[in-house]
Amino acid sequence: MLVAHDASTSVIQDFWWNNNRWGARTWLASYADTEAPEQFQRLKRGLKTCEALLGETPEGKLNSRITMAKAPAAGDEAVAFDLSMKGSDGTVLIDHHIMVRVGTLTVDFSDRGAQRTHRFPLDVVVDKQLDRLTQGAST
Repeated sequence: MLVAHDASTSVIQDFWWNNNRWGARTWLASYADTEAPEQFQRLKRGLKTCEALLGETPEGKLNSRITMAKAPAAGDEAVAFDLSMKGSDGTVLIDHHIMVRVGTLTVDFSDRGAQRTHRFPLDVVVDKQLDRLTQGAST
């Protein structure tokens, strides 16, 4: 679900923050019929049982530790978690994710480098984006 493989369509929006090329990202995905709730349930089950996320990315191997976080009360359902991994220079990188489902849409809001002193204002982006999604769904 993190890369929206099964989505009908998806859109990524990257945010520059404090001279950081990839300070944060939103990934909006649209699913057919009941696929969004089903994908979300699979994600929630996986987060309960998995301790790490392993895989290959264009940047190299991915080996991230998963830590659950407090999710906001948002959309139809929401989860939050951190992915922590060692960077190429040995420093620990932490990506904070907030996944929200609104009807047939899912959004992954992520803040790369959640250990920074001046964190990206992810809560503001979540509020604004969800407000737009819920307004669009009701019109």
